[in-house]
Amino acid sequence: YVGINGFFFLCAKRGWLREYQLDRKPYQIPGDALLRRTFWEAFVSQCVTTPVGMYFLFPVFRYFGMPRLLAPLPPSFARLCVGFATAHLVNDVGFYWSHRTVHHPSLYKHIHKQHHTYTGSIGIAAEYASPIESIVSNALPTIGGMLFFGCHGSGLLYFVWLAVRLQQTYEAHSGYCFYDTALYKVFGMTNADACAYHDYHHSGNRGNFGAMWLDWLCGTMDAWIDLGGTVGYIELCRKNVARAAGAEKESVSEGHEDAKKTR
Repeated sequence: YVGINGFFFLCAKRGWLREYQLDRKPYQIPGDALLRRTFWEAFVSQCVTTPVGMYFLFPVFRYFGMPRLLAPLPPSFARLCVGFATAHLVNDVGFYWSHRTVHHPSLYKHIHKQHHTYTGSIGIAAEYASPIESIVSNALPTIGGMLFFGCHGSGLLYFVWLAVRLQQTYEAHSGYCFYDTALYKVFGMTNADACAYHDYHHSGNRGNFGAMWLDWLCGTMDAWIDLGGTVGYIELCRKNVARAAGAEKESVSEGHEDAKKTR
């Protein structure tokens, strides 16, 4: 949390990697009070809630068959692959349906609105959510595919999966999309599609509830497709940035003209 989100936070504050930052309008930039509250909740979550929760969950993991943390990996590579695929599937299905459910008008205000306080998402706000959402939409889908299957014979696999899942989540909320980079095109080492996809959800607060394949199956990504997907969204953001820069330039020019007239 600190390493990945700290990096993106510094990028935003110091103007690093600006060419990869998605468009942010003035009202989408969080104020100091919101940032302080987010940092405080993140501190409590990372340093208190999560360690205590894992302490009490450890016997549950063991009950479902998780081996000792230092136990050797299962001899079958296929079992590790199946375990990772199962974790992905459980997370995709669990997050999609829980996330879509809390967008229902009768639940949104009470459960999910806190997370959407950030209309322009940033990495530190990835876990900024109500207690109910933190458990039902974030924690259970993430650990369910490992917890209920005995971590597929490897405690280490659980921690690898958790690291991969959290990195994807933090980047998807970062507001930085590395779609045109070699890291994405050649090595596939960034979550550029997920970043643009989820950023569209936050900025418009509709559709794009989770995994793309589920949004496609359930018909909740039509607006995203009409826009042109990742490429279309990036182009829209660039146009908005260019439009804002042009308006600012025009405003400065008009100010200079007014100053000349007063002389």
